[in-house]
Amino acid sequence: MSDPLPPPYPPDDERLADIETYLTVQLMYVRQARAAAARRREIQQRTAPPPPPQRDAVDALGTALVGRETTETARSDGDEPPPCASLVR
Repeated sequence: MSDPLPPPYPPDDERLADIETYLTVQLMYVRQARAAAARRREIQQRTAPPPPPQRDAVDALGTALVGRETTETARSDGDEPPPCASLVR
């Protein structure tokens, strides 16, 4: 009988060690990328100009007025135009 052929890959313990090393390196790359992204966000936040105060006032007013619009009068059946567009006689 002839000797059996060697396996095409290293024994299991060595394969696991190789996989563990590969995953450790990949995790290191992911952590570095996340840290770099966090640094970029921090720099952008520090260097971004503040929004103009007028924009804040417009946003606040728009938020306060949302849902308060009504185009019907108290005795309307819904077919008449909004009060601002109704004819005055």
